[in-house]
Amino acid sequence: MVRWSGGVFEGDLLSEGGGRFRLAVDAVIGRLGDIATKLPDEVTEAMPEIPWREVKGMRTIAAHAYHRIDYEEVWVTLRDDVLRMGKAIKRWRQTQA
Repeated sequence: MVRWSGGVFEGDLLSEGGGRFRLAVDAVIGRLGDIATKLPDEVTEAMPEIPWREVKGMRTIAAHAYHRIDYEEVWVTLRDDVLRMGKAIKRWRQTQA
């Protein structure tokens, strides 16, 4: 996770001075959610282990209701879920070659 997050740790995100990290995280969430909204159904259906509705929902919150973002929950998502998503997408891409 340290490699993926560029050396950012939970304390960096959750601290009072974590504003710049939060902006970066908001951008990542927005990008992932935006991509998820554009994927064809056959792609998302091929990876049911990814909670696509929640991915899209986090993007909506980051873009429109940013005052409601729970950065502790976001940290867990970054730490655990994004890496799992990446592995699932990699497996799917290998089946498409």
